[in-house]
Amino acid sequence: MLTLLVTLALTQSVPSTETFPQLQDPQSADLGLATRFIEEHLISFQLNGFTGVELRQGMTVFKIGDSMVDAMRLVPEAAQLARLADEDFRNARICTIVGLSLTVVGLGVEIAGAFIAVGGAFPVLMLVGAGIVVLGLVAILIGLPFSISYQTHLFQSVNTFNTGLVRGVRSGAAAPAEPLPAAPSAPGVMRDSAPALLQLATF
Repeated sequence: MLTLLVTLALTQSVPSTETFPQLQDPQSADLGLATRFIEEHLISFQLNGFTGVELRQGMTVFKIGDSMVDAMRLVPEAAQLARLADEDFRNARICTIVGLSLTVVGLGVEIAGAFIAVGGAFPVLMLVGAGIVVLGLVAILIGLPFSISYQTHLFQSVNTFNTGLVRGVRSGAAAPAEPLPAAPSAPGVMRDSAPALLQLATF
């Protein structure tokens, strides 16, 4: 019985207890600790010639469409925006897949009608194919607002996380105490700017 209990205890997943570092003397070694913590967690946008836009957090690389919720759990406001971005991305992807599928089917029906071209079947197939193509285009158009909303929420989540990260290190709290400002126009903060951010923060 004891062996079973030990086995169950070892197999239980341990929840993440990562928190912001508690700074006692930010003018000495604590400044280095805070700098390393920010450099490991700060999220930046980078352009890759092969894969397009990437998001980097330390050694982890995220591609557009990857969920950022887990990477932003230190700042709850940013994690919530990341969840909204995930929902928008899923909706945009569904609309795009459905729209492209209907468009291809509609074009196939029209091509089949052109090849058959027998009596009254030709105009019927052409009309049906055109109708399916229109439905596909409508589905794609419906997905556009979701795509725009996804990018907006993603940029806002990264900006909110990076701002909250610096504030959390400064205060040592689990989350920023004061309301976060509106997201700046330039999304993301480059990792190389972490020391400069610490110097600007008031410890």
